[in-house]
Amino acid sequence: MKFKNLPPINRLRIFESAARMGSFKGAAEELFLTPSAISHQIKALEDGLGKKLFDKNGRQIVLTEEGHSFAQVVREAFDSILLGTHELQKQGKVVPVRLRVASVFGKNVLFPFFEEFEKAHRNIKLDITWEDDLFTIVDDAFEDNRFDAAIVWGGGYWEKYEIYGLMETQPCILGSPDIIKHDIPLSDFSLICEYPLIVNNQAPNAWKSLTTMPGININTEDAELICVDCLEDVIDAVLRGDGITLNDKNIYRPYIKDGRVKVFSDNTLTGQAYYLVYPDSLKSPEMKIFIDFLMDKIKNDLPPVKTYIWPGMKGNILNTNKEVVFDE
Repeated sequence: MKFKNLPPINRLRIFESAARMGSFKGAAEELFLTPSAISHQIKALEDGLGKKLFDKNGRQIVLTEEGHSFAQVVREAFDSILLGTHELQKQGKVVPVRLRVASVFGKNVLFPFFEEFEKAHRNIKLDITWEDDLFTIVDDAFEDNRFDAAIVWGGGYWEKYEIYGLMETQPCILGSPDIIKHDIPLSDFSLICEYPLIVNNQAPNAWKSLTTMPGININTEDAELICVDCLEDVIDAVLRGDGITLNDKNIYRPYIKDGRVKVFSDNTLTGQAYYLVYPDSLKSPEMKIFIDFLMDKIKNDLPPVKTYIWPGMKGNILNTNKEVVFDE
């Protein structure tokens, strides 16, 4: 039989837990065994493979290079078995994936992917709760298991969660072509103050932060300010031609494409990013299907992304490092 040389499944399960937890004690608690039993099974697995999977660093254990590679293979194998089992059990049933999503980013950038996903996976329904785009992850976001995942804006420093980067924000100055007074992109940032500045009351210091950027010498206190309550109101004001905004141009993609919004400055400023975030304990087979689909779509349909692991993060971080290019 082609599987006769495989290590015992129970040893692989113990190894996967120890590798994921980074601790024999943690694996023992998860699997209701003793740390010595975990250690014994890991030693037997290493002897059978002829490879050392863990090194000791004081009282801690760390994966060897071979152990790290093998842990990824084992985890993917168990994920596939779990997914296949779940699919078999759920045949004919519609299972929800409950998402808490930053509304403007979700509706303007991700919504076509959501629709395509539901058409491709009739047995999975995306149950979406739309939130203001400036909400960020908090511990109670997943209390009472109300959500399986959240799509949020922020810096990506959430140690308790698995994190997938979706799109880096690209703040720049945008406005309606109806109010253009100068050639764009603007050659002089001081010209900004000749336009009404739209201020989101949820991020009132956005324009003020622009004045601290190197090489930018403007005084926004001299400008006319138009204050609105939220990001959706900012977009409405921009489309009406009320003024200009300092905002992420990715969420204006539909309006830039149809000509209703123009980029007034081609200097893309430093931004943060939108992330898909979830507690590892809540990851279901349906969630895995959704994440794999979404990340594949982002890879193929959005700008090229750079893959790297942030310190302290367990998840696979994808971070946009190139400017969005829109079809003419």
